[in-house]
Amino acid sequence: MGTTGRFSGAVVVALVVVGAPLPREASAVLAGLAADAYTTAGSRAKHGAAKTLQIVGPPASRTVQKTFVKFDLSTLPPGTTGSQVTRAMLTVFVDRLKVPGALDTLRVTSPWSETAVSGTSEPTLGAAVATAVPVSGKNEFVVIDVTAPVKDWLDGVAPNDGVALVANATAGLFAVLDSKESSRTSHCPTLDITLNGSDAPGATGPTGPTGAAGPAGPTGPSGATGATGSTGPTGPTGSTGSTGATGSAGPTGPTGNTGPAGATGATGSTGDTGPTGATGSTGATGQATFTVTTADFTQPGVGSDVSVSVESAAWMAVGETLFVQSGGYYTVTSITDATDVVLNNTGDTGNAAPSTPIASGAAVSAGGVEGPMGPTGATGATGAQGATGLTGATGATGNTGATGDTGPTGATGATGATGDTGPTGATGATGATGDTGPTGPTGITGLACWDLNGNGVCDITTGPDNEDINGDSQCTAADCTGATGPTGATGAPGATGATGPTGATGGTGPTGATGAAGPTGPTGATGAAGPTGPTGATGSAGPTGPTGATGSAGPTGPTGPTGAVSTVPGPTGSTGPTGATGATGATGPAGTSNVGGGLAGAIANSSFNMSLYNATTVQPMIQAGTLSSFTVHFTANVTKDTTLTVQKNGVATTVTCLVASGSNTCSDSTHTVAFAASDTILVAATYSGANSGTNPSWNATYP
Repeated sequence: MGTTGRFSGAVVVALVVVGAPLPREASAVLAGLAADAYTTAGSRAKHGAAKTLQIVGPPASRTVQKTFVKFDLSTLPPGTTGSQVTRAMLTVFVDRLKVPGALDTLRVTSPWSETAVSGTSEPTLGAAVATAVPVSGKNEFVVIDVTAPVKDWLDGVAPNDGVALVANATAGLFAVLDSKESSRTSHCPTLDITLNGSDAPGATGPTGPTGAAGPAGPTGPSGATGATGSTGPTGPTGSTGSTGATGSAGPTGPTGNTGPAGATGATGSTGDTGPTGATGSTGATGQATFTVTTADFTQPGVGSDVSVSVESAAWMAVGETLFVQSGGYYTVTSITDATDVVLNNTGDTGNAAPSTPIASGAAVSAGGVEGPMGPTGATGATGAQGATGLTGATGATGNTGATGDTGPTGATGATGATGDTGPTGATGATGATGDTGPTGPTGITGLACWDLNGNGVCDITTGPDNEDINGDSQCTAADCTGATGPTGATGAPGATGATGPTGATGGTGPTGATGAAGPTGPTGATGAAGPTGPTGATGSAGPTGPTGATGSAGPTGPTGPTGAVSTVPGPTGSTGPTGATGATGATGPAGTSNVGGGLAGAIANSSFNMSLYNATTVQPMIQAGTLSSFTVHFTANVTKDTTLTVQKNGVATTVTCLVASGSNTCSDSTHTVAFAASDTILVAATYSGANSGTNPSWNATYP
């Protein structure tokens, strides 16, 4: 079993040791996360762009889901080998935990990509790296030792295809982790690699203060008197002798107590908000599947679960986002059986408020409810390719969703290698100076140099403990000089020689070399750190970096089974980008269905025929022109007077006609309406009560 651990927060304490430099164990490097995804056994769904990673398996659930992660090791120094790796630790964050248990970590032994991997195309798995790693709480980090495979990847023993995280077969597990696409708590998987090595010795610290001079040593004994020589001529004056060596340093006095810290200064003002980051690439297209609820349920709180009964859950997958009519968006937490699922309220903008009753019969789809689909008419002959229309105007940007709660702070990562020093930014404004703290008490006075026994008292005695060395009845620095040794015996006078001529005065001799410095006294204890000064104003934001290239779109997922036809129109989805105009085919025969359906396409040709949606579907124009000769046709007579009106940008125009009860057509050849390429068109049908008219269509001359 590999080394593992978990934590929900950490406090790091650094110890500083004065003395010789200590060898460091290593430098830490974070590998880049290259890919992450999860799969559901037997499902072709791809989850490489999902905001979560899921690990699920029996006995916690009948569903089996595996998580795959792969890292880029190019952040390591060039030429790094496995022998230089001290350890490599994989860390993942448990965002939600449905059933506690344990996970196993396995080597991946074949290539995979997050855009293509699914439950029907999983890579092969090899030996276990770590087993039975406990996962017991949500909002916690789980740490896994993956040193062995990282060394093999660096040494070329095995290709770097990453590792897989699976539920332990005995303990089971149902856990949801953060992926690199997570926008809720944003704790994506990390790989922290520690390299061995040693630091160079640090610079020598400053020399400590010189201690007080100690008392002079006793004078040595006088040498024997030499024989008297004959008196020679008077020689020149000798040079000045060198200065004697400095006495050894006395002991350093004790350090005084540290005064209390001063008050914290006022915090500086907050800097301007930085520029908004570049927009991420568009996610993969979701599947088009829908069903309906079969029982009432009550809207749960944001982030909470609710059990929902549906006609069929066969097409659903755990972790998938669903849209429930009148309720909003939910994430599938678990699938109880073929007709019951547990949904989690995502809290998206527009979702029903908590405790709102959601009635039975609400349409359920993979991200949005489909409208009813009429039968397909016979394919008409392909018409000539029309010219590409102008691009429609960009829709207004939707309101920004409410900011989610801030997730727990992740553990502090290992310090990365120091990069090159960047250019010095502009100096921020200096924050206001904090009030000066009260003066600390005066430290204990150190021992005086004359205080030989350290009792702090001037001892004047006639014994060896006398501290009044110079006999002036007081103890001062003058007593720190040793007593003058006795004068040597005077030699016998030699015969007086003849007085020689006075020699020239010799030059002053050079000053003697300074004696060696005494040993440095021990460094006093470090005083308590003063309060942090106020934060300076944030400097102006640097220029926004270039927007990265848009990634290629992922493959379109398979089309799900056609949902049951509903007479209740679903909510209108956001308008997608206008596609290029295809060739106009001949109009096929009208099918039969209930009133409803989406528009057939954009208005671009001189004659067109579109399905009519009951007063809710808006279509963008793709070129300017004037609409005339407006005609509406039902394949069966209506049972209620039905008014058809052309709306421009949501406002009714003069182009309108009435299909009287018992008839099936009307027209307006009198009125016209002009459109710009940026305008929208809507044909609204107005009637009262049930209406049995079928498959309405309309056409007109344009532009």
